[in-house]
Amino acid sequence: MSESVNRTQIVHGNAAVSQSLRQAIKTKTGQDTNVSLRRIFGDGNCLFRALSLAVTRSQRQHALARPYIVNHMMNDSVSSSMEQLFVSREGPNSHFHNYLVNMETNRVWGTEQEITAAAHLFNCSIICYSKYSSTGNFCLQQFSPHFTTMASCNNTCQH
Repeated sequence: MSESVNRTQIVHGNAAVSQSLRQAIKTKTGQDTNVSLRRIFGDGNCLFRALSLAVTRSQRQHALARPYIVNHMMNDSVSSSMEQLFVSREGPNSHFHNYLVNMETNRVWGTEQEITAAAHLFNCSIICYSKYSSTGNFCLQQFSPHFTTMASCNNTCQH
């Protein structure tokens, strides 16, 4: 399937959302930043498309981003921490390995676990800004690259 220009174009007309996100990032991190919104094709691969766009400036590499992130979650250096995140979310009888095998499948939605792993893999903070449909309020979540040592970034971080 070819990638349409509309899928990666800058989203115009959302100045209020851009300004709200910019202010939320400034409040949460102390960093002033530029914000540009992009359309992501919603086909079940949207998380991996967004990460591909951020890293390569194209959504086309989403099929490569998914296995890199899943393999990172299986890596001995992070797998026990990732499994603890999984068990705390899914319950003690859940099977982390089965979850990862399923996550390798095209169009399976990524979760905060994959975002956490991607932040660690790419050594960057990932900011998620979501609108709650029930209230219309926005929520900002920051996923730091050092999930095993501290929950958020500080002034000594270099990413």
